Amino acid sequence: MRDIAFKDITIVFEKEELGLEAPILLEGLPGVGNVGKLAAEHLVSEVKAEKFASIFSKYFPPQVMVEENGIARLVSNELFFHKKTGAEKHDLIVLVGTQLGQLENYGRPPNWAPADRQKII
Repeated sequence: MRDIAFKDITIVFEKEELGLEAPILLEGLPGVGNVGKLAAEHLVSEVKAEKFASIFSKYFPPQVMVEENGIARLVSNELFFHKKTGAEKHDLIVLVGTQLGQLENYGRPPNWAPADRQKII
């Protein structure tokens, strides 16, 4: 499996070929009451989405999560996918985040995103 390393962000893939067609990306990050994160986790559970990648960044807080077995791991955000079925119109990618990054260029597209692929809606 290949990983992608940008200047300050690393994406570790668990699956490489997803076969998605023009997927919609939904992002659920913690905020007031953790509503976004909880809603994204619920959606992942309901549609039985599969995890395909983890995102690590120097912009996440410098901390670790300690799992029940006592193993510490770096904080990360996770990407899940769901292929459309039946009457569903779109494939889906869901970003579930435990961390908000502290971006230097807040309010602008990230400098690693190709200009022709950026679309702010």
